[in-house]
Amino acid sequence: MPVFGIKGKKAAGIFSWSLFDLAIKFFTLNIISLHFVRWLTIEKGVEDIYYSLAFGSSMVIVALMAPFSGRIFDLTGLRDRMFTVFVVAASLLTVSLGMISRVFPALAVFAAANLFLQLAIVIYNALLRSVAPPGRMGMISGLGKMFGFAGAIGVLYLMEPVAAGYGYNALFAASGVLLFVFSLPCMVFVRTDRTGNEKELSVELISSTARSMLTSFRQMRLISGVTDLLKASFLLFCSMNALMLFMAVYLSKVFGLREGGIINAIALATFAAILGSLVFGILSDRIGYKKGLYIASVMLITAFLAAGIAYSRAQVLVLAAVFGAAYGAVLSVSRPLAVSLVPEERTGELFGLIALVGYTAALAGPLFWGVSVLAFSPAGTARYRIVVALLSVFLFPALYYFRRIPGKGDKR
Repeated sequence: MPVFGIKGKKAAGIFSWSLFDLAIKFFTLNIISLHFVRWLTIEKGVEDIYYSLAFGSSMVIVALMAPFSGRIFDLTGLRDRMFTVFVVAASLLTVSLGMISRVFPALAVFAAANLFLQLAIVIYNALLRSVAPPGRMGMISGLGKMFGFAGAIGVLYLMEPVAAGYGYNALFAASGVLLFVFSLPCMVFVRTDRTGNEKELSVELISSTARSMLTSFRQMRLISGVTDLLKASFLLFCSMNALMLFMAVYLSKVFGLREGGIINAIALATFAAILGSLVFGILSDRIGYKKGLYIASVMLITAFLAAGIAYSRAQVLVLAAVFGAAYGAVLSVSRPLAVSLVPEERTGELFGLIALVGYTAALAGPLFWGVSVLAFSPAGTARYRIVVALLSVFLFPALYYFRRIPGKGDKR
């Protein structure tokens, strides 16, 4: 089946790679965001802190491992094989959640499944270069995000009846199976481009790579645009992570939306993200990835400031659409921009560093929200308007760093 005029094995690789963005949603939405925490806190009566510790500890380990493992897989050319190992491990562990009734074993299995899946995502991003033709990375990255957001809508509306009718354990097992099924094409059809200079994986290579990582990071910083991309990504992810985590709180506190209204707003944002990811992916191939991210960041600034003064539910829906489109644009364009800055043999290492930045921002952004909401508590409900508008402050310096990235950010 042709994909944007691309045929044969290349089209099969693109389609297979893109499906993994959909597969991820069966874990990130079903397990992380919606149902596992409910199983713990509602069905098992466990305090939220236990979930936070399990999730946080796995993310800290990923943050520490991602740059190192990315570098190892760059040197050995083992991205595709390790991707398969990590996905299979995450799928099996997720299925096993459906067979566990005790809290602490379930928390340990959840943390391990999340660890393996997050490492697989780091490799998956690096595999973009193996499937995308020159000059088409933005479009292909956007296609993947389009699949992912479409999957989010399916998970949002279609998987809830499974939990309601058969229980959480059945949902966990089904999520693991579906994660594997939709990842299978990527595992089968996507292969790492070989340069002929790959090294054999060995204890000596692991040891020497560990010793050289600090030097390698310093060398990476010398590559034009990399440091600016990392700084801009941190600031961008701080605002986006805070919004994603507390969006439901903002909608319920400020506009009084109940669960049905919140789900509809999220669904609309997701539809907009599908369009934003594809449109900006194609557009950025023409105007440059840096410029595409710059436009998306300006959209986010406008939306954050408007959210601080919005007063009607109709305006909420417009803002949901703008946020969704900008979010999809950021996720689809940032991958090819990163790929365009470094040579093939350092792609995984860079995505490992981006993952480290992203996980750090996942802590800093929500912390900024929490401290700010507490500081403005005398303002009552209006404090949420103030804080959501304040999230725009992260984006102004991000625009500065994006502008410093040399050229258009196109593939060289």
